[in-house]
Amino acid sequence: MYGLPDDFALPSFSSACLLHVAIGQHQVQLSFDGKNRSVSIESRYAVIDPGCGREEFTSMPAGAAKLAALLGARLEYVSAARDGTLMLNFDTGTQVVIFDDSTHYESYQIRDGDRLIVV
Repeated sequence: MYGLPDDFALPSFSSACLLHVAIGQHQVQLSFDGKNRSVSIESRYAVIDPGCGREEFTSMPAGAAKLAALLGARLEYVSAARDGTLMLNFDTGTQVVIFDDSTHYESYQIRDGDRLIVV
């Protein structure tokens, strides 16, 4: 539960296309077009789909189909809450919410070129 700085912003992720979803036992990686842009999820996350509602996942592989369905979608914007919750908002209307809910381990990592943010 490291949270994010108050001035957190990822303007370079705007309009980024989701090119690759890698599912592992303990991590999900979302890779976007552009130079070295990705989000690695290692905590609880939710996928909110306007047509199907909200589904929450505590197991990384469990949400694989929901995340893979976003391949080719573009990010409209990325936002964050003070508690470290990260929201990825796609042009399909789907939102991926990543929670900063571990006191012992990192919850997610954001790679933005040479910048690495560990939460």
